[in-house]
Amino acid sequence: MNKRIISNFKITKRLFFKKSDIVKWITSSKVTTKEELNQLADGYIFKNPLS
Repeated sequence: MNKRIISNFKITKRLFFKKSDIVKWITSSKVTTKEELNQLADGYIFKNPLS
């Protein structure tokens, strides 16, 4: 399960993140947009007609 947490570390009172961890978090946390879902649905209906 993805908790949507980016690994980090503290030095004194400052919070730091590795750039590679941020990129990994962004790419793994992608949410499908409404437009993308509509395109997928249209493609499915086109390939699998009801009749």
